This record gives sequence, C-alpha cells and structure tokens, in this order.
Amino acid sequence: MDFYRKAVRCEYVDLARGTIDRGIVGTPQGGTMSPILSNIMLHELDHWLNVQFVEPSKVTGKTSIPNPEYVKVHTKISNLRQYFLPSYR
Repeated sequence: MDFYRKAVRCEYVDLARGTIDRGIVGTPQGGTMSPILSNIMLHELDHWLNVQFVEPSKVTGKTSIPNPEYVKVHTKISNLRQYFLPSYR
C-alpha cells in the first residue's frame, strides 16, 4: 500500500510546458504500478464474471428448446435428400 501511495502521489515533468506537475488521479501511464493494478482489477472482473454468469450456466443444464417449425423443415429436407440422393452422405 505504501508503494501504491508513493506511485499515485509522484510528480512528473511536463516537457512541453517545462513544468513539474503532480498526478491528479491514478498511476502514471507507463509506470511499473499501472500494469500491476490493471492485472488486479482484471482478476477481480474475471472472478465476478465467473461467479455471476459461468457457474450458474453450468448448473442449469440445457436451456434452449428447438423451434418445432425448424425441426419440421429440417427433417423434411433431410428425408428428401436421402430419397433423391441416396449416396449423398
């Protein structure tokens, strides 16, 4: 936490204006702290998505129901193919 506080409160040199500025919010881009904090946040996001969406979908099983009209048409096409093109397989 001490390292994070120091990284957030650090000052940087603005070469375009020739001034030394203090960061307002967050860590400086390109610093060593930025990728570490990004990985921590992405890990938390991955964990949340896993708990909210992936695990419940594994428990519920098959949730989709085939459309009866589609099944009827698909069966008819398949039967016609087998009748007219017996060596189609």
